[in-house]
Amino acid sequence: MKRRLLFAALLCSAALAAAPAVALAAESSAQIAPTAQLQARGAYMVATVQITCPVGNTLGFYYPTTLSIEQATSKSAIATGYGYAPGGDCTGSPQTFAIPVMANAPGPPFRVGPAAATLTAWTCDATFSCAPFGVGPVTIRIVH
Repeated sequence: MKRRLLFAALLCSAALAAAPAVALAAESSAQIAPTAQLQARGAYMVATVQITCPVGNTLGFYYPTTLSIEQATSKSAIATGYGYAPGGDCTGSPQTFAIPVMANAPGPPFRVGPAAATLTAWTCDATFSCAPFGVGPVTIRIVH
C-alpha cells in the first residue's frame, strides 16, 4: 500500500514538473472566510483564508500571498488595508491562514459591516515555474 502511494506521489510530481505554469494555477485554489474579526477598535482585522496547492510546490516563493480589504465606512471614506500570509510548502490539502490586515493610515479604521476582500497568491514548482491564482473580490462581513 505504501509503495502504491509513493509511486502515485512520484508520478504526480513528475507530471507537475512537466506541466506548464497555467496548469499549476488550475490545480491551486483559495477561499476567504465569510467573516473577519475586528480588532483594536478597527485599527486592524483578522481574516481567515484557505489555500490549496499541489504537493511539491511552494506557496509565496517569489511573491507573497496578499489579502486586500476595502470597506466603505461613510459616503466619502473608504478603509483599506493589506495583509500577508506566510509562504511555505504546499501539502495538496487545504491550509488555513489567519491574516491580520492593518487599516491604512491616515484613512479611516475598519468597522463592523460588509467589506470587499481579494486574495492573490503564487505557487511555484520545483523548476521555479510560477503561476498566480486567487479569489475575489468577494463580500465578507467584519464582526466583533
